[in-house]
Amino acid sequence: WGLYFSIEVADGRFLDDRSLPDGNVYKLDSQINKDNQGPDDTSGTSDITGIRGQMSTSRSEQWWQDNTDVPLYGRYKGVAEAITHYDQRDNRQGYYYHDPERDKWLFMPWDCDTMFQLTEKYYTWDRYRLCVDPSYPNNFREAKNQQREILDLLFNAKAVDTAMAEFVDIVNPAGQAQTLADMDLFAWDYNPRTPGQFKGSYNVLTESSNPANRWYTRTLISADHEGQMDYLRKFMQPGGFGYDKLVVEAADNQIPDTPIISYSGVVDFPVDGLQFQSTAFSGAGSFAAMQWRVGEVSDPLAPNFDLTGVQPYEIDAIWDSGELANFNATIDVPSGSIRAGSTYRARVRYLDTVGRWSHWSAPLEFTAALPDLSQYLDSLVISEVMYKPNGDNLEFVEIMNVGATTIDLSDVRFTKGVDFDFAGSAITSLAPGGYALIVQDLPAFELTYGVGLPVAGVFTNQLSNGGEQLKLSFGAGAAIRDFVYDDVLPWPTMADDSEHSLVLIDPQSVPDHAAATNWRGSALPGGNPGTSDAAPSFSGAAEADDDNDGLEALLEHAFGGSDSDAGDAPFPLAAVEEVSVGGITDDYLMIRIQRNLAADDVRISAGLSSDLISWQYGEPHLVLDRETSNGDGTSTLVFRSAQPISANSRMFIRALVQTTP
Repeated sequence: WGLYFSIEVADGRFLDDRSLPDGNVYKLDSQINKDNQGPDDTSGTSDITGIRGQMSTSRSEQWWQDNTDVPLYGRYKGVAEAITHYDQRDNRQGYYYHDPERDKWLFMPWDCDTMFQLTEKYYTWDRYRLCVDPSYPNNFREAKNQQREILDLLFNAKAVDTAMAEFVDIVNPAGQAQTLADMDLFAWDYNPRTPGQFKGSYNVLTESSNPANRWYTRTLISADHEGQMDYLRKFMQPGGFGYDKLVVEAADNQIPDTPIISYSGVVDFPVDGLQFQSTAFSGAGSFAAMQWRVGEVSDPLAPNFDLTGVQPYEIDAIWDSGELANFNATIDVPSGSIRAGSTYRARVRYLDTVGRWSHWSAPLEFTAALPDLSQYLDSLVISEVMYKPNGDNLEFVEIMNVGATTIDLSDVRFTKGVDFDFAGSAITSLAPGGYALIVQDLPAFELTYGVGLPVAGVFTNQLSNGGEQLKLSFGAGAAIRDFVYDDVLPWPTMADDSEHSLVLIDPQSVPDHAAATNWRGSALPGGNPGTSDAAPSFSGAAEADDDNDGLEALLEHAFGGSDSDAGDAPFPLAAVEEVSVGGITDDYLMIRIQRNLAADDVRISAGLSSDLISWQYGEPHLVLDRETSNGDGTSTLVFRSAQPISANSRMFIRALVQTTP
């Protein structure tokens, strides 16, 4: 796996892959080569020759800050020290990139074939290095701050081991007889173009070299790829040659003392109880600010560990307090940043009034745990979803508190389907029986449904008309409700073809949101956001009931009849019809039943019998063939026999109306 395969030319594709602005890129060589032309940048080379001609210590510190990315170069130079990328010379071995949006020049590396050497610097680096010259105290100090940060967060044993493991998994995975590492060995040791004195020297146990007459000798623990990887790993970790070079580069004996972090939160590190504590500020200067951070790390023992996924690195902060001007010995980490089952490192550092940052504290590593979510699981439901409205930007999602106590929503958020965080929204708590809506577009929503509804805010993303996962989470991903809705049977198809919303049936029972049978279409097109869509429960009282048994009133309620005489209600109708199933047309026994959409306290199904004595209900005997909206608060359900009716057979079908407990 030669570096010539993995080191990219910094052309337009390189910039696109990293979402960098399209600017001029020049490679420094015996002659300057332009590898990318920005559409709004200089067409010739006058910009690169002009800026390089001005780069000297005669320029002011402000000039360097205005024209170059000083912090970035500080980090670059720190990494170069840690891997001893010393084959750099003025006018050689580097790229100059002009960022047209910031109008600043950035330095990028190339020619990386001589690194990880046990040697001292043997060239004076390119003149870009002058941006962090000690004669510029602010730039010099900022470069040291950047270098201490990467020393602490990137070149620690955990991060180096993670990077090396990912590399090895690509080029020399365990269990494979021949890998890319073997191909590389043969390409160098036996290539006809390899000079004779170098043939067979790849992976040798001990070898010497003298770049620019600076001799060094390195020894591997084994003469193979594993030995090389062990060498690289140790080189960059604490105690390694490159690591020690970075320590010297980042040194400043005037920085504040490194603080010590400890845990002061709820036992077992639940995501809603994380609190950390730091020691007092001390050092040569005075306190100016402090900063806390939490970064996720790769941990094979963590419940969420995914060997096949991209591994996390601590240097990518999951949460950062920013600079805090007031000293506070403790900090609470918001639960929305942390996922239960993942492993993290917390740290703290101090800034003095001169502008010098301390080292980050030694890490406090922990695996986050789930909090007690019973109150949320027992009380919060997603009660209505409008995913395919009649009109632009009218999607909405409704949640409801069906519990007996007020629910704090500060740590609740939608993390799948749509993105929304209730923290800081218009509704941060929900009383018993209360509703909260999140909408796609507030002006459009209020124009259609009116003002004054309990809208918490506007979500990002858009609900899919073809069905998708919808997840209501506590913190960064602990599921309160997590399900996939669909636009085909057995899910209510009226939400897809008749502009109805999806409504959770009997939300007070906290039904399984993933079961399609627990959802129905809204009573009317457009849904009923911010309030119940259900009719009053059936009381059992008869309305002009001929025999006072309550049956006619129940049927009025279930079927949606409006007459005082239930005998006039739209009772079910049965028929035999031709239906095409799987491309084959056969005769099926079918029954049409009018359904009161708002009657959540009854269940309507159908049964089959061949003798009017033994009845079989539901699947696999009957299937719901379709449901269509009648536009008046009712729908028509069509059930059919799962199998066609054979010749000369006798079969009966009937409706079953049941009240729920």
